[in-house]
Amino acid sequence: MVNLTKFAVKRPVTIILCLITIAYFGVQSLLGTKVELTPEMDLPMLVIGTVYAGASPEDINDLITTKQEDAISSLDSVDTINSYSKDNVSIVLVQYKYGTNLDTAYINLKKQLMESAMICQMISKSPEYWN
Repeated sequence: MVNLTKFAVKRPVTIILCLITIAYFGVQSLLGTKVELTPEMDLPMLVIGTVYAGASPEDINDLITTKQEDAISSLDSVDTINSYSKDNVSIVLVQYKYGTNLDTAYINLKKQLMESAMICQMISKSPEYWN
């Protein structure tokens, strides 16, 4: 530490040039950084909505939502399943692990829900899928 202090006192021009160089490269890197207010993100999530007109949330949960959740839970690369049962509608949010191809996940999800949908078609409209 003492040697650094002696060097700085003996050669102040060298220290000033080093500090100016560090500041210059710092400003250049700051100006060259790209900042986006809304960066593009692809969330690996699919949404399933099923309408059952005239049903209470309890009926929706018992007749539709739990069957869909059971069918979805056996799929590969599913991270979390969130469901909401409201008056006349069931909404199931399926979140996949990052890096999952959503096109194949959609096809697998649709195949898996076909059996559940056939049972539910007797009482509701066919489920709709959103990406």
